[in-house]
Amino acid sequence: MPTITILDGVKIECFSADHHPPHIHASYGEHEVLLKIENGDTYRGSLPGNKMKIAKSYIKENKDKLSHLFEKLNPQLSRNEK
Repeated sequence: MPTITILDGVKIECFSADHHPPHIHASYGEHEVLLKIENGDTYRGSLPGNKMKIAKSYIKENKDKLSHLFEKLNPQLSRNEK
């Protein structure tokens, strides 16, 4: 899929064949962060302060949509949890 949206230069992406925990990738220039969909916590990486706020706000406002998308793109992970 990957790109979901671009907000003020922050690219938000979700990939298939990805790994747990359910997360999105947010990038800005040479910076990239993986943020957990469940709570917006950082899994790996970083973004400049104001760009991180944009990415975390997007997760908060779209948590259900992002969770559904991650599950749709990664059905093998959902099957393995059950």
